Amino acid sequence: MRNILIMVALLMMGSVAELQAQGIIGRAVRRAASNAIERNVTKQVEKAVDKAVDEAFEEIEKDIEEEVEEIEKEIIETAEEIEAVQEEIENEEETIFKDAVDFDEYDFSIDYELVADPFFGYKKGVKLTFADLDKKGKPTAHTMNEITKLEGEAPFNCTVEYTVTLLDDKKNSLGITPMVQSYSIRNGIVTFDENSFAGQMMQGMDVKISGTLFRLPSNAKVGDTFEDYSILLNMGGIKSTAHVTNIRVTAEETLTIDGVDIECVVVENHTSTKAIGIKSEGTQKIWYGRGYGAVRTETYDKKGKILTTNALVEID
Repeated sequence: MRNILIMVALLMMGSVAELQAQGIIGRAVRRAASNAIERNVTKQVEKAVDKAVDEAFEEIEKDIEEEVEEIEKEIIETAEEIEAVQEEIENEEETIFKDAVDFDEYDFSIDYELVADPFFGYKKGVKLTFADLDKKGKPTAHTMNEITKLEGEAPFNCTVEYTVTLLDDKKNSLGITPMVQSYSIRNGIVTFDENSFAGQMMQGMDVKISGTLFRLPSNAKVGDTFEDYSILLNMGGIKSTAHVTNIRVTAEETLTIDGVDIECVVVENHTSTKAIGIKSEGTQKIWYGRGYGAVRTETYDKKGKILTTNALVEID
């Protein structure tokens, strides 16, 4: 009996050990399976993420390529437009400017009666300060013109040289070297030197004039009209044109500026310009004062809306 009990106990212990072994093996198998599943899921996730990133980059690259192609297309179209305008300007140069005026050889003599001071300054040392005004009449910038040199017999036959100094809205210097410009008065008729169109800041600019450049006689009166003229500017191969037409005296007014009464004639004109592919049209209204020159200039667009105003504000 004792032996039988011992055998049963041994069998039971073996069964328990077997069950324990089976449990350990089962847990090991489950862990291995779980790890395998986890690794498989991780690989799938990584693969999916990589695919999504690749697709996103491909989409971005595609969008960038399309934008670059569009920009390149716009650049080409703009270049073609500029080239077409340049060609049009060159054709105009051959026709409109074939009889361009050479200022060195131009005869300024004209039989006008000298009845009063010319409509430009001629007194050495005079300083005139002008303001660029916004639509509310507030200064945005200033310039100061000073007559520095006078040659000949003033006021009816002389050459006037003056400097133009750029100032800010508070009349402080911008630190830019003043430009030197000039004009001539012959028999009371004022005509600008061609270099005055370019100025010192644009040395090397080629300036050509077609027609009779605007010349204002000292006896100008309401109803007087003047010949149309055109200006061709060529700077570094970039050409632009300006056609000034319908020039006429429309009024006589007296403006009081800085305590001085200035007798003026009002000259209006139509201007059309073409530069780097851009065309524009408008009108100008200019008050020319005796002994001072243009004391007020208003520029309008083709709809009659005022664009800019330049006005004399100080006389020294």
